[in-house]
Amino acid sequence: MTASTNIFFFDIGGTLADTTDTDLTLIVRSNVLGSLHRLQKVGCRLGIISDIGSLSALRVLEALSTSGLLVEFDSRLVMFGRKNTPEIFLEAARRAGRESQRNTCTYVGDSPQERSIAIEAGLAALDPNVILA
Repeated sequence: MTASTNIFFFDIGGTLADTTDTDLTLIVRSNVLGSLHRLQKVGCRLGIISDIGSLSALRVLEALSTSGLLVEFDSRLVMFGRKNTPEIFLEAARRAGRESQRNTCTYVGDSPQERSIAIEAGLAALDPNVILA
């Protein structure tokens, strides 16, 4: 019997929220909070994998908190880093305790290239329009 996909890692920009250019105010996209609540209600664990560039992790966490998003996620599953190789996705599965069952983790992000890298790492991957509706 295989485990079902029940751990979802979300990108921030273009997936969960949009940002203003002048500051790091996150504008939560419509349907995001309701979708996250539905996933939690059926027992899913939620995390973040996002490339924050030169921003400090503390500043991004503050912006996530201010927007009301941070409380939706398991703090152990919040990761910041480049998504141009499989490493961050492999680390995400390890943190979730699914290193040997990476296919039970799903990356949700707007970039087809990042979704391909997540799949290369053994995770499932979805366009946000599929799950955040």
